[in-house]
Amino acid sequence: PQDLLDLYDPSKIDLPASFGDTLQDKPRVYQRMRNQIWGQLSTSEVRESIANYMALCSMQDRMLGDLLDALEKTGQAGNTLALFVGDHGDHQFAHGLLEMGIHAFKESYHVPAIMRWPKGIVNPGRMVDDLVSLADFAPTFIELCGRQSTERPTGRSLVRFIKNEPVEDWRDAIFHQTNGNEVYFIQRTVRTKTWRYTYNPFDFDELYDLESDPNEMKNLAFPDFTLQPPVYAETREESRIWPHLPDDLDAVRREMMAKLWQFALEENDEHLFSSYPPVCLATYGPGQ
Repeated sequence: PQDLLDLYDPSKIDLPASFGDTLQDKPRVYQRMRNQIWGQLSTSEVRESIANYMALCSMQDRMLGDLLDALEKTGQAGNTLALFVGDHGDHQFAHGLLEMGIHAFKESYHVPAIMRWPKGIVNPGRMVDDLVSLADFAPTFIELCGRQSTERPTGRSLVRFIKNEPVEDWRDAIFHQTNGNEVYFIQRTVRTKTWRYTYNPFDFDELYDLESDPNEMKNLAFPDFTLQPPVYAETREESRIWPHLPDDLDAVRREMMAKLWQFALEENDEHLFSSYPPVCLATYGPGQ
């Protein structure tokens, strides 16, 4: 709608902080997506694209308002749990990328999760920053309906958050996955509040310090010297894991991959468990 598009002046839109990322330390397919496709656009066209996206978000806000107004008019608002959530994010030119894809940056996976339930949410208006998954909503709805799941759910119920009760045993990591976007790539990601590790069997893995690098610009799993020819050791004791990382980062890599493999085991993720050497490329895990 033109009235919503008029709300956003492309010339006043700031480009994302990571827009200038060269992606040189990221998987090559990321570079191809940017340079071959989105790199064709001028910065003015990028700002125009973002303005159109923001106008579409405003259109969704308007339509959501229509829905909530209808609940009010029919007297159902008080006892209806309304959830606003997305199935995936959109890069909006973070790292020079648009839409989603194989890349596991936060823009792909960080989605809104806003709930309204006047008769059910205790102390509404709270912002909760615990790590929540889309898989948590099914067990939440089941518990609110007074039922029990017939099988072990991947997610966990959010009812304690809704009731504003203490939650002391919540998860310290969250997991993402893709089995390919039309063309085939396997990718698995584990994220905590301070680190993100992505296992890319098709290219270099990724490790980001989310405290010092919230825009995920520096891939710590890709030090400059990893492209040097391998040094073959005379004995196994003299060999080292490739790519070699400093001891402190290698400890983080091992801990994050342990979380990833444990989750994969619990979820029967058969894609990852293979001892066939050409595809068993994890630095730590089965087969290593």
